[in-house]
Parts: sequence; structure tokens; C-alpha cells
Amino acid sequence: MNIERLAEVLRQAAQDEIMPRFRRLDEGAIRTKSSATDLVTEADEAAERAITAAIRAHNPQHLVIGEEAVAANPALLDSSVEEGITIFIDPVDGTYNFASGLPLFAVMAGVVQDGQTVAGVIYDPLGDDWVLAEKGGRCLAKVSRRPHDAAALCRAHADRRDDGYRLDKLPSG
Repeated sequence: MNIERLAEVLRQAAQDEIMPRFRRLDEGAIRTKSSATDLVTEADEAAERAITAAIRAHNPQHLVIGEEAVAANPALLDSSVEEGITIFIDPVDGTYNFASGLPLFAVMAGVVQDGQTVAGVIYDPLGDDWVLAEKGGRCLAKVSRRPHDAAALCRAHADRRDDGYRLDKLPSG
């Protein structure tokens, strides 16, 4: 799947399913999973359904494994990721913060191809900011409030890694 398209899928799900619920969840819209701090909200579930549907609409051959689907069916983690493309989704990373009304959460996806992690996207719906990286390729950031920070953000990530990630394209602002 095209990484920019995946970023747009995450962004659309956040706009449609997550942000309308931010600071608007009633008590019945928040549940615990494994502990009092391991939460799931109706926003997590709705966003995961929307992201999964959008990915499958464009790439029905891809395996999609979402955090909430795994919570309901742990056997999904036994799926083989050694062949083809698997996309892992965390529809609201930081659900506890989200459910508490704290503006510290993101939408994330990781792409595994033939058993190798090849790309990832982190989207911040509050700032409408994102970072994406591709193995052996590029790191792109769109930081709407501080465009000059985008290059530093990618560089900081790339400088800590020694696994084939390199910086060869940065946004100009």
C-alpha cells in the first residue's frame, strides 16, 4: 500500500471517528480490557473499522490486524506475516489519555512485507501532523504548527537507527 495513501486513511478515520468523540465520551463509551488503565472506547473501535475497511477497499489482498480486533480475538496474532503485506493498526494510541480528555494520543499503522517491517505512520489528529518512514527510503513529516521542526524530527529518528533507514527526502516546509 502506498504510504501516503495509508497516512490519508488514518487522517480520514481520525476526522470522522475519533475527533468528533474527543472530550465527548459518555461513561458507556469507555470500557476496560486487561486492566483499569487498558481502555477501549467507541472511538477506537469505530476508527479501526473505518481504517480496516478503507485499506481492504483498495487492497483486499492485504492482511489487516488492529489492536481492538486482537483484543477480541487474540488468535489473529498467529496469522502469518511472512508472505504478502500485513498492516498493523493502533487506532488510538494513548487511549487512556484520549478517554481522559488529554490531548496526547495518535493514530498509528505499521506495514510488514514478507516478514520485514517496511513502513510506519504516526498521525496526530489534534495538530493534523504526521510522520511517516519507509525502510531504505525516506522519512517525511508534516508538522503544521512548526514546519521547521519536521526535518529535525525525521533526522532525530534516523540518527538513532542503524537498520537501513536513511534520510533522502525531507519536506521543504
